[in-house]
Amino acid sequence: MHIPSLQTLRAFDAAGRLQSYSRAGEELGLTHGAVSRRIRDLEALTGTTLFERRGNQMVPTADGNRLLGQVRNALGLLESIFADSKDRDSRPVTISIFPALSRWLVPRLGAFRAIHAEIDLRLDLSPRPVELGKGVDAAIRYGLGSWPSTDARLLAGELLFPVCAPDYLAAHSLLQPKDLLGCTLLRHPWHSWAAWFEAAGVSAGEPRSGPEYSDSSLLMDAAAAGEGVALARAMGVVDRLEAGDLVRLFDIAIADERSHYFVTPQGARDKRLDEIEGWLLGEFRKAEAMFEPGK
Repeated sequence: MHIPSLQTLRAFDAAGRLQSYSRAGEELGLTHGAVSRRIRDLEALTGTTLFERRGNQMVPTADGNRLLGQVRNALGLLESIFADSKDRDSRPVTISIFPALSRWLVPRLGAFRAIHAEIDLRLDLSPRPVELGKGVDAAIRYGLGSWPSTDARLLAGELLFPVCAPDYLAAHSLLQPKDLLGCTLLRHPWHSWAAWFEAAGVSAGEPRSGPEYSDSSLLMDAAAAGEGVALARAMGVVDRLEAGDLVRLFDIAIADERSHYFVTPQGARDKRLDEIEGWLLGEFRKAEAMFEPGK
């Protein structure tokens, strides 16, 4: 059986992490064409499509994400075998995050690097929780705080409130919460419109129609495109509110049962992860303060 070269596997890993052949090439000292050829070789070897283009990004397919997890574990194992303790302290720290959080987190990384130039922090974007350990050191996960074989530390809770595009608001008379019943309500399986309406004093059940999105970043894209009104997670919509892509409707919010956690493999901690967690906790608290009553 033909085994891909180490450079091909690294090109695949970088392309999946950066979602760009050009940026992967810059990181590895390869041309865009060289990265593209190596990905095509992998696709021919596996018989699957590993990436698909979405706008300016090359996004891993479901098959691509599965292979990425296996390749990262293999690369991490090789690094752990041949690295001494000094190398382990200097190697990159990779944190897995959901795409919905990346818009909020990425612009803040410059401040982290200014404080901790000694830590090479890298992000791994995945719409699903990835296996931690070899290749991925930690994750910011959104959930109930319990994942097998991990340690999870609370970063922040979440609030849910309705948002829409400015043009959508201008086209609809939304003066009080009950006016939303005449709108297209965008749905997410984890977000309860019925709970929000109850908090707003409106007698309404869960909507049975309207577009549904299982990914919260796509949900916010749909709202920003004027498709309707969505329940937004506060942390995932900070940048869009500041940019004016979305506007918040009413001052009524409900607490989500899920929260953000910093998750590491069970018992796997070091000074660098402690520094990253402490910085993240401070950033999350700043964001939470923006949504305190009266702000």
